[in-house]
Amino acid sequence: MKSQTTMTARASRDLIPCVAIPPGELLRDELEARGWSQIDFAAITGRPHQTINEIVSGKKAITIETAVAFSSALGTTPQYWLNLENAYRLALAQRDKPVNEEIRRRACIYSKAPVNELLRSHWIRVKNPKSNVELERAVCEFLEIGSIDQEPCFELAARRSGDDPWNASHMAWFFRAKHMARQESVKPYSKQHLKDNLKTIRNLCESVEATRQVKKVLAGLGVRFVVVEHLPKTKIDGGSLWLDERSPVVALSLRYDRLDYFWFTLMHELSHILNEDSKPGKPRIDEQLCGSEAKSDQQASKIEERANRDAAGWLIDPRELDVLIQQHGTYVSAREIRAFACKARVHPSIVVGQLQHRKIVPWTHFRGMSAKIRNEVMG
Repeated sequence: MKSQTTMTARASRDLIPCVAIPPGELLRDELEARGWSQIDFAAITGRPHQTINEIVSGKKAITIETAVAFSSALGTTPQYWLNLENAYRLALAQRDKPVNEEIRRRACIYSKAPVNELLRSHWIRVKNPKSNVELERAVCEFLEIGSIDQEPCFELAARRSGDDPWNASHMAWFFRAKHMARQESVKPYSKQHLKDNLKTIRNLCESVEATRQVKKVLAGLGVRFVVVEHLPKTKIDGGSLWLDERSPVVALSLRYDRLDYFWFTLMHELSHILNEDSKPGKPRIDEQLCGSEAKSDQQASKIEERANRDAAGWLIDPRELDVLIQQHGTYVSAREIRAFACKARVHPSIVVGQLQHRKIVPWTHFRGMSAKIRNEVMG
């Protein structure tokens, strides 16, 4: 019974030969070593003789139930026979069908962009989505790369929420903003001109209706303004980028349809524009500091803090807000907020937003002062 001892020792470790061998050949050898016929083995295992014969001849695969029966009869483990069977069938499949280049290529395309979302949103258009050639051409054109094996190049300062790493969906949002911005007609850009007219932009935050003028005013200052709906799980609020050294762009997602959120994000991105944080040649930054190209945590954090400080200060004089807080603290009323907003010439929701950000009042309070602006901005 030397053959049985040798096989049992090997099978106990669930090993398989280096070269895939039909399990039936090994079974035939073991039956011969024991002096068993196929009919004998069928009677021992309780399997039909035809099943044993077809396994030995390689016509039938070993099932889980059969592997359990073989292991009991031959002193092996069921996993041993299943490993043999799987290795043999895989070898046959690879011999008949080598690495599927179509599947590999499609996986590469999907790793570069959220293809289904791009198709659903009509950010890319192809006649036959099942065609790798058409799909690859559309994605490469969208990401502005010559080949799907290349990495897209971009500079962006983004404001977003959540802890998800920077991914292909974030990148797709950026390129959509870039494509839309190219269609916008604006006056020549001057950094000083934009800086001198921040008050003009800020004065539009006094009412919901005035928000309609934002795009026109920014265009007159040489800044392209676009709204790009965020893709699922990106949680992007806005971003600033440059088409070239003289063409800044502010893109917002309107993820939260609130006037205070709109204005704070807009001013945040204008701070990035004025400080040229995302100008060509500079590494991208975003609040989550993701990716090998991102600035160091400490450096990016300071840039974001500056943008937040600028945005809040341009909307409401922080010294005046400090006075309101000193006078009323957490007991500030809706009437006092409206009076302060009227004096500061801003919409009341912006005052509420800054009080909430400073944790003077809970996020659940004064919801009645919130105003929706999506229709105004998109109109």
